[in-house]
Amino acid sequence: MTSRQRPESRQAVPPAGLDLREREALASFLRLPDMGGRAMDLHMIQGLAAGLCLGPRLISPALWLPWVWDCKNGVQPPAFSDPDQFNTVVGWVMALYNEAAERLGPAAAEDASSYVPLFADGAGVTKAAAASYCAGLRRAVTLAGDDWAPLQAEWPQWLALIQSPAPEPEAVLAMLEPMRRHWLGRTDHLEPLRAQDIIGQLREAFEFFSRPFPSEAVALAERHREVVAPWLVQVLDHVARDPSQALQDDYVLHDFAMVLLGHWRDTRAYRPLLALARLPYETVEAILGDLLFETYTRAVASVCDGDLAPLVAIVEDDAIHTWVRTALIDAWALRVIEGDAAPEPFEDCLLAIGERDAAKLRSNPKSSGEPTIIEAVVHAVADIASERLRGSALAWFNDTLIYPRNIGRAEFEREIEMPLDSRRDELRRRGRIYLRDPQAEIGWWAGYHEEPVRTSQRTAPATGTIVRDTPKVGRNDPCPCGSGRKYKKCHGAT
Repeated sequence: MTSRQRPESRQAVPPAGLDLREREALASFLRLPDMGGRAMDLHMIQGLAAGLCLGPRLISPALWLPWVWDCKNGVQPPAFSDPDQFNTVVGWVMALYNEAAERLGPAAAEDASSYVPLFADGAGVTKAAAASYCAGLRRAVTLAGDDWAPLQAEWPQWLALIQSPAPEPEAVLAMLEPMRRHWLGRTDHLEPLRAQDIIGQLREAFEFFSRPFPSEAVALAERHREVVAPWLVQVLDHVARDPSQALQDDYVLHDFAMVLLGHWRDTRAYRPLLALARLPYETVEAILGDLLFETYTRAVASVCDGDLAPLVAIVEDDAIHTWVRTALIDAWALRVIEGDAAPEPFEDCLLAIGERDAAKLRSNPKSSGEPTIIEAVVHAVADIASERLRGSALAWFNDTLIYPRNIGRAEFEREIEMPLDSRRDELRRRGRIYLRDPQAEIGWWAGYHEEPVRTSQRTAPATGTIVRDTPKVGRNDPCPCGSGRKYKKCHGAT
């Protein structure tokens, strides 16, 4: 067995293949209720193992084992009862991998005829089993997608076959040997792919702000998205649970995580991003600052999985700071504007919270300029050109509940008269779009290069020029240049 085939483990290498009892035990474990229906089945694991062994380089088990337990997202690990169960179950999975390595890898016999996957072993051959096998093979390909480009260029039929929803089992079997032969003698120059190596490089590049913009690290993350995305989701989840690390000066790993996952439209980031909104506002302001409206809003909209209930719960929660609720109203509005959310539930929510805030303001007016949720509602009504809520909004203007410096009545009426398509184009010109690539989203920080100050539709706290008696400026203070950005992300960037 070559080094490319050898699983990275300090324990004894599991034997190749499983007997009937072991296969049934592994299948039973994968179907346990605690697994939540997320795990691969045996056919998919075999396909994954075959793809890993047929591919051009060794891929560390740390990169692919998470996908065995969580075949859709590669994030949720199983809850093993004890170390013995962990060793037993992982040993079974590695035995399937070793079976593929011995019969399909570089050290295998001249042909792959001795390799017979379960979907072709016996009378119960089905297209569904072959499709599951191909799904596992596809996952192996995505773990190192660029590596497979030469095969795709020379023999594109294999990709069409494994992407078929109902592949012919015989065709799948016939595909394996040509795939194996393609890589023979062509793999020595490819270093093993290890999760810790990739994530280590990205952590070094992204964790703390430094010049120049980490273009090479971003490209690395793009190439290994399937590996990197679960880690970035964990970064956001960790910050939401314990934001202390993100409060360090120049810490920006969570910013890169937010932008990359938003750019990839990765719905796994949706709930961790919403969890950030429930932190104390002083913490939210410290870790996001001007990015609350510049990036966070659009990140939430970009990764929303369609379940608006957790977002609505925050928007309707009067205990959450107005600016945070406003950011999430903007995120919901963007989903409506882009046609990815129905307007009626949004209008229902806007009307309910607008009327509730109006009643409070009538009995206890706030000082001029203090943010109110009703103003966020009025902005959103104009953004989505809601004829249904026009009358309510105008009534709030008549009752002088809307601070005119934030949005005036004439401005509101002009904007709501715009056709929705025209309004959408106008908002896109203002930057109200789903997140783009990190260079476009983060490269505008003055620490990377100077650009004219970007305008935002929303007026966030402390955006004016700050004049100080001394040259000392706190890293989390607004920059004295008047850009509205934090000093650490503007002229204080180191």
